[in-house]
Amino acid sequence: MIDCTNTICTTPIIELASCTNDLVASYSQAELQTQVGLGCEVINASMCTQEAVRQQCTCPEATQGTCPDGQFCSVMLQGASGTSYACGDENGGIPSDAAVCDNSTPCADPDNEICVATSAGATSGICLLSCTQ
Repeated sequence: MIDCTNTICTTPIIELASCTNDLVASYSQAELQTQVGLGCEVINASMCTQEAVRQQCTCPEATQGTCPDGQFCSVMLQGASGTSYACGDENGGIPSDAAVCDNSTPCADPDNEICVATSAGATSGICLLSCTQ
């Protein structure tokens, strides 16, 4: 991760001990293995969703991909099948008008939208339009 961010940041933004502690506390062993295997493009895109990182680094520009006008293929989703993306704002934020979904209220377009929980253990989520970068 540190080697990846060093390619877009002129000063180090990740302190190794703190980063290691955060990763171990946040992920299971299997999830840690997945994180270690992510490429720099994915890691940097994820880091660049944070305002502090965008202020200190030269982040790659978000692409519109297959998203509608005014949205970008910038919301990185991590799941069992790997990394995928959904439409959001330029900085990887979730659209403010995203519909709420749960087991009894699925997304309106299940072929193209996915219901994403925004916190661990949540019983509902938000509908995000899947996209390809």
